Amino acid sequence: MKAVFLNEIGGELLVQETPTPRPGTDQVLIKVQAAGINFYETQVRLGLYPHLPETPLILGAEVAGIVTEVGEGVTSDLIGKRVVAVLWGTNGGSGGYAEYAIATVEETIILPDNVSLEHALAIPIQGLTAYFLLTESAPADRCGSIFIHAAAGGIGSLAVQLAKILGVEKVIAAASTKEKLKIAKSLGADILINYTDENWDEQVRKATDGNGVDIVYSSGTDEIAKKSLKVLAPRGRFVVYGALDISSSAIGPEYVQQLVYNNQSLIGMFYNYYISVPGKFKKSVTYLLHLVSIGALKILTDNRFELADAQKAHEQMLDRKSIGKVVLKVNH
Repeated sequence: MKAVFLNEIGGELLVQETPTPRPGTDQVLIKVQAAGINFYETQVRLGLYPHLPETPLILGAEVAGIVTEVGEGVTSDLIGKRVVAVLWGTNGGSGGYAEYAIATVEETIILPDNVSLEHALAIPIQGLTAYFLLTESAPADRCGSIFIHAAAGGIGSLAVQLAKILGVEKVIAAASTKEKLKIAKSLGADILINYTDENWDEQVRKATDGNGVDIVYSSGTDEIAKKSLKVLAPRGRFVVYGALDISSSAIGPEYVQQLVYNNQSLIGMFYNYYISVPGKFKKSVTYLLHLVSIGALKILTDNRFELADAQKAHEQMLDRKSIGKVVLKVNH
């Protein structure tokens, strides 16, 4: 089969031939028709992520396609089913940029008939991240105001919509271009903030009548994170979850003092913690796919690339040109 390999950290992504894997106990073999790209994978490739895997490897933690073979302990009824899956249990979150991939049956979800494979890819990682941010890390239901970074991105675009479903009164969406802000508005954002405006933090304060934001969901650069901390309301919650936050944030004494004096909370969110809870992954993904199937959750998949163009897809994401879910199409 063909697969996209990262042969060394910092190197380019290259298509190579490799043996097709076979499913083991409690595993399925998926004929991949679409693979998802996530921002943290670009950071792994560049050597900027805190935990780096050994190379060579095939990047990609999520796939959508057709089950073609099952291993011992898995019902044959799954063969031929359209599914979406994550690959944490078999490959530690790698192996997706390929024509075939192995997933555990626990991490494989049968799709509703009216949900496309490409739309489904937005759910297992980015959709769940948004969902866990808003329901677990810092629950936003009945919250007065929240501030969402990168609101037209894969996670942000879903977080904006889920926030309105949960009843958030004022969703403040931030992005770096007018086009992205227009998209955030169409998804339900109430207030739009452009990072390129020097006084964007003052705009956030004005939008909250000078009180500050109840919750900030932060996935930005160190500079954006520090400015966002300054617009946090007394007793507000600041949630750190993005790859850029993890690798670049340096919150100094002045910010610690602010947190203490204003009774604010600094919260870390790690996706893998939540999906390690038995049954939580399937239950949560099934719920989000239901929202997609009834039209309550809109998926943006305008950024589609051929498998051979994985490097180009990474570069576009790093250049902040991508909107919504970035997808690799796999043609057999």
